[in-house]
Amino acid sequence: MSKDNDDIKVMADLLRQGSTLTGHSCPACFSPLFKIHGKGLWCVSCQKQVKIVKEGEIENHNYKTTNFSSLESTMRRLTSEVKRSRTARRTRLRS
Repeated sequence: MSKDNDDIKVMADLLRQGSTLTGHSCPACFSPLFKIHGKGLWCVSCQKQVKIVKEGEIENHNYKTTNFSSLESTMRRLTSEVKRSRTARRTRLRS
């Protein structure tokens, strides 16, 4: 059986269980979103909760600053390596 047929069966089951078919679609796969009690908006196809953020609103992300500082240090290290490599290449070409 195809994934589409499986998704349709799950959608029908959700409706039978009292979930609401909304007028929104998933931003990733464009499948219809369901409002499920206790889960909020749900994409059956992606099997993920979907949050709608209105333009101008900022969603509260719990980003760990260590991830960003780690990323920043990696980018700085790689940039330095590229600069050293370019300098070494120029030096060899001049010799």
